[in-house]
Amino acid sequence: VQRLGGGEGTQGLVVAAFSCGRVVSSPAFGRWSTAKGYLATLKISIFVLMVGAILYSWSNSTIMLIFSQSVMGVGSGTLGVTRAYVAEVTSKESRTKYMAFITAVQYAGFTVTPIIGAFFSSYISDNSDNEGGFVINEFNAPALFIVVLCVVALILLHTIFHDRIPKKKVEHDKTVLALKTAEESQLLLGRCPSCIVGYLSNLTMYTIAMIVCMLLNVVTKGSIACFETIGIKTAVAQFGLDSSVAGMIVSTCGSIGVAALLSMGYIQEFLSDVQMIVFGIIVMIIGMSFLVFAKIFSIPGSWSFVLAIFLVYSIGYPIGHTAAMGLFSKIIGKRPQGELMGWFASSGSVARITFPILAGVLKGSNILFFILMVILSVSVFFVRSMDIILTTLSS
Repeated sequence: VQRLGGGEGTQGLVVAAFSCGRVVSSPAFGRWSTAKGYLATLKISIFVLMVGAILYSWSNSTIMLIFSQSVMGVGSGTLGVTRAYVAEVTSKESRTKYMAFITAVQYAGFTVTPIIGAFFSSYISDNSDNEGGFVINEFNAPALFIVVLCVVALILLHTIFHDRIPKKKVEHDKTVLALKTAEESQLLLGRCPSCIVGYLSNLTMYTIAMIVCMLLNVVTKGSIACFETIGIKTAVAQFGLDSSVAGMIVSTCGSIGVAALLSMGYIQEFLSDVQMIVFGIIVMIIGMSFLVFAKIFSIPGSWSFVLAIFLVYSIGYPIGHTAAMGLFSKIIGKRPQGELMGWFASSGSVARITFPILAGVLKGSNILFFILMVILSVSVFFVRSMDIILTTLSS
């Protein structure tokens, strides 16, 4: 961005363009997967992503850079599609485990790709001043690498991917029909805070559960987005760490988070989805407390940061967010998963846009992390209040 004459504001637009593209495309791709099947949808999305990466590699202005980022965001709007496919081919009992597996791949990508970017930056010189047409340099090499990965993905989809046509939409699962009786609805609403019963009484139990899962996705995704936005800055300004050391801590804890995701099958033998959500969010709150109350804990500054990142990146977020995603998929039940999982992914993208803006507006990381602690605490309260609704609808 700086090379093309942009500043911090332009950098924000470039990042937001990607998320905006994904917000728009996620529900659309989900709908297409239901109508046309998963294979055709994934091929189209990867092709769009490849076009966006090619445009990015040719970018010679900030406008083109922003446009190419938005195109890549559109092509990346298939999180809901891949999760829907997993939901279609797995049982409810094993669904959270396999959701965790595909999330582990995504999580690993977040951890590994910065290393790849650093490799290109270190070993490929900046030849952008050379005349004579297109040249490969440290700025466009990562985009060209994505192009290669897209070609490989298209080949694999064409040769080994087994398509599946989603089931026809049904009006209601038997569980939802059972919950529509007045007596049982009032019993479930009796477990909810009285201040919201008036609003919830006009909604079906299914809708309530969907909204709760969406909000859980927003608060967990938004919280991790804030860490991504100002985490390194906080480490440098508040705890005196070098930025490279802080980045290594985040990458290491992210790698441990992959191991936690791969262990979800074992964890769910002891905890339900609702219990894993509560556990994960509470761990995130504890992690943030090490940043907000570092002086009270009397822990050396660097260790406060390490503990916070470990609890959030390695345990709290991967377990809590993945359990919320698995719960959402189970609540959808026999309905075609694609469109609804697309909206779920889109809500997460919205959180990745709005929460970093909050991080930029608030002055002081302690204020931000304290607000996040409050939001997450309220989320735990609502989940615990509605555990019978969520558990019944997902069973």
